[in-house]
Amino acid sequence: PLAEVVGTAGWLPGRFDNQSHAIDYCRNFFPWYNHGHRHSGIATLTPADVYLGAAQTMLNDRRCVLEAAYNKNPERFPLGMPQPADLPQAVYINRLSKGNTEEIAH
Repeated sequence: PLAEVVGTAGWLPGRFDNQSHAIDYCRNFFPWYNHGHRHSGIATLTPADVYLGAAQTMLNDRRCVLEAAYNKNPERFPLGMPQPADLPQAVYINRLSKGNTEEIAH
């Protein structure tokens, strides 16, 4: 989750000095989070890759690279040809219980 990334990135100050300090922080953090940080929950893609529709092309490109590496040196892959992670059907920040009919997946 976002809070874990903010905390572990080492960027979060203990406190913001003022509103301007917080705004400056967010102007730097969110572009990195959306365009630079690869998320394990979305197949090590960035949120922008997924949102802008580039995810499937990028995963297909990864598949080709992995296949070429496997074909060149199959002995390096004792478990067989590696596969890129699949993109999940839905991603949640705080997933509600399965019984909740008002849940919206994005």
